[in-house]
Amino acid sequence: MSEAMLIPTITDAGLRAALAAAEGGIVARIHEIGLGTGAWSPTRTAVDLQAEVVRLPIASAERQGDTRLHMTALADGAHHFWVREVGFWLEDGTLFAVWSDPATPLAHKSTGVSLLLAFDLILDALPAESIEVIAGPLDLSFTVAEQLAATVAGFAVIHRRQVQAWRAQSRIPLAA
Repeated sequence: MSEAMLIPTITDAGLRAALAAAEGGIVARIHEIGLGTGAWSPTRTAVDLQAEVVRLPIASAERQGDTRLHMTALADGAHHFWVREVGFWLEDGTLFAVWSDPATPLAHKSTGVSLLLAFDLILDALPAESIEVIAGPLDLSFTVAEQLAATVAGFAVIHRRQVQAWRAQSRIPLAA
């Protein structure tokens, strides 16, 4: 099964916070993941999501090598929206990194249906020890999380292909 590839943009404020923490002998801590409906092309100057719907604690996290942080979040409850932007928030409220695509949503969150999301952040531009992830109160098994995340990613790829096919069809002129 394919995986959706997200390449988040590390913000200038996030980079400054991480470097300042490293210089002070501490680490910047990724604390929450925000999901929203804004569809845009993020830049390094971003300080917020465009249309945040929910902010989630990080359910589980692990460092995979020197520069990769793997984390999961569980969106549940009554929310109903297309996930079109994702923000990674530091403990102090700074937007560390952001992802969005102006044309393609990541996933759909339906009312009453839990949506498990898995993310990998690659931190090549920073000292590996300058960032840490604070996992929230949920106790998800990594085995289950990886299987469910792969399923969610597969659905996102299928949906993306359906949207692309629909767009291609809608450009065909209709006969009179």
